[in-house]
Amino acid sequence: MDFELLQKSFKKEKINTTLISQDDNVVFEYYKNSKQKDKLHKINSCTKSVMSILIGIAIEQKYLESVNVPVHQYFPHLFREQEDKRKMDITIYHLLTMTDGLDFPEFGEWNCFAPMVYHHDIVISLNLSLTVR
Repeated sequence: MDFELLQKSFKKEKINTTLISQDDNVVFEYYKNSKQKDKLHKINSCTKSVMSILIGIAIEQKYLESVNVPVHQYFPHLFREQEDKRKMDITIYHLLTMTDGLDFPEFGEWNCFAPMVYHHDIVISLNLSLTVR
């Protein structure tokens, strides 16, 4: 791969950071500037793609039974505190496909990023922010 051409295209598109790894080795790194190297970045929906891959690997290697397993089995302490027991039916599939039935207005009624983005504990913030439709 022509990394010089890739780097030029990243500069043109105003990409902040890129890291390419192959066989446990970093083969390419790009940072818009020196501050970007140690900065945490919000990657929003990219997380779903990565999680889908990891869930597929976990199922293939028999760490998970299927995507139809309720999430509460993995986080019982969080679900014990839930007032709305309908959340007990949410599965891995629902989370991966964003079909969990939770009302998440994002930019709508909040008129900005979701409150969880700024909260020190995203799990607690999600529990406070989400309601079942």
